[in-house]
Amino acid sequence: MDMQSTLFNYNNQDFKSQNNFDSFKFPSTRYQGSKLKLVDWIINETKNYSYETVLDAFGGTGSVSYSYKKIGKEVTYNDILKFNYQFGKALIENNDMKLRNESVNFILNPHDDIEYKTIIQDNFKDTYFTDDENK
Repeated sequence: MDMQSTLFNYNNQDFKSQNNFDSFKFPSTRYQGSKLKLVDWIINETKNYSYETVLDAFGGTGSVSYSYKKIGKEVTYNDILKFNYQFGKALIENNDMKLRNESVNFILNPHDDIEYKTIIQDNFKDTYFTDDENK
């Protein structure tokens, strides 16, 4: 995968005024490189500079990009991992598409007619998640 295919830009001019972020909590991850614990410090350290755009060149979980989007900045997110890219595209770039409750319920509940793969359970037991979390 070439680096250019994972780069996207989101113009956030009206996003903050259209959305209520006060009730949203960024999801916790156990990704070892996550900057979630540093995001408040990063935002605080850059607040006195005059800027409208932010480049998150190593976007990872998207916690930094999302936090800048939350305060109304235009964010360019990048990550070489395809999953991170897709997650970032949905979370940071997306401003209009919202899942219906029926879709969320379908995604979050098991279905007897679907055979679920057990790649995480089989390969990462006790690495990041407990056995119960891996199911």
